[in-house]
Amino acid sequence: MIDSVHLQLLKILSEVLSGQHTSEDRKNHVFSMDKKQLRKLFEDSIHHQVFTLLMDGLHLTDSPEDSPADGLSAASLQRYQILYRNEIIRQAQKTADFQLFYEYLASKGLHPIVMKGIVCRDLYVDPEHRPSSDEDLLIDPAEFDQYHQAVLDYGLTLVASNEDIHEASEVSYQNDESHLYIEIHKALFAEDSKAYGNLNKCFEGVLDRVQTREIYGTTFHVLNPTDHLLYMILHALKHFLYSGFGIRQVCDLILFAERYREEIDWEHLSKELTKVYARDFARALFKIGVKYLLSENHLQSCLSSWHVEKINEEPLLIDIMEGGLYGASSKTRLHSSNMTLSAMEAKQKGVRKTRSNRTGRTVLKSVFPPLKGMRTRYPYLNKAPFLLPAAWVQRMAHYLKETRRSGKGSTIKESSESIRLGKERVELLKKYHII
Repeated sequence: MIDSVHLQLLKILSEVLSGQHTSEDRKNHVFSMDKKQLRKLFEDSIHHQVFTLLMDGLHLTDSPEDSPADGLSAASLQRYQILYRNEIIRQAQKTADFQLFYEYLASKGLHPIVMKGIVCRDLYVDPEHRPSSDEDLLIDPAEFDQYHQAVLDYGLTLVASNEDIHEASEVSYQNDESHLYIEIHKALFAEDSKAYGNLNKCFEGVLDRVQTREIYGTTFHVLNPTDHLLYMILHALKHFLYSGFGIRQVCDLILFAERYREEIDWEHLSKELTKVYARDFARALFKIGVKYLLSENHLQSCLSSWHVEKINEEPLLIDIMEGGLYGASSKTRLHSSNMTLSAMEAKQKGVRKTRSNRTGRTVLKSVFPPLKGMRTRYPYLNKAPFLLPAAWVQRMAHYLKETRRSGKGSTIKESSESIRLGKERVELLKKYHII
């Protein structure tokens, strides 16, 4: 069953997305919740990075003394309002910085393709109330050196200074003063990924189908609506294969599908999703959108041939709501990604193994992760990959230290919980015919 607080959050988001939230709705929401539920509502909104949307939906953005219920004190409300204002100001500044950065690249004759980020924010009634941690840019790999030099000239620096930028599928840059964070992608998905590298085959010739769109007075190069919606679905799938994704991604996806429904080639979308066994996953996402997030929509006619009403969306929705943004709600959930990724890799290879063999393989990968999975935490592996065994030892020493600090029983409990959750999430992959 879906948690009652999660249902309440979905209802509030639905009202905000449709622009139909009123102060009367606020009373209906908060006075039906006790102190513990109300606190959980705010915590969950922060985990899913929809906190500013929740504050909008509850009309709690102005008067500090206007406490909505006994469960939320005036002091707590004031703290939330300060956080609310700071997030909006920060996002507005990041957007302005990104516009200047993009215009700078254009002045150099460089026109990267913007994905998600500002394109998604533009879908909302109040764009800066939908936060973005970074901006994703897709480029022609042959032009990477030009982009790299231009980005450095602009004042950004590499996030991972020891990274082999020519081997990496995506390279991240940041500016500490402006909080501008840019990810340059040479492909939509990491081509060397055994679990999802094959998703790139859905986007052959994508650079030849690029469009331009004006947002905030700046002209951006963007994927065409069909490619962008397909990418959003498969990007969610990629995170689902790790530890999950939050409701904000579903909000983005459903708003995008609704706005550009007449420009989207729904037959082509269905065909490409079917190729990579993601059609039922997409059907469940659309059902969540039309059932819980869009009170009034025109998508039903576009989705008539998809028969979304016949799919059971509830298991996926529960996983989304429990996981938080990118499934990072707990360490056990993050660690469980070893099992889902391993299951997907086995499927891509066409390997059939017994349950015991699969479990043994997963445990080994958990203890001795491959080089790619270790490079982020141990940057020295980028220049000295032969030191992987040393990194394994360092990693195990870290866990032993954590075990002594938290107690052996606690560590064993976390490990067993991670395995249990991993098994449940592998079953979800099976349920939606991804594997």
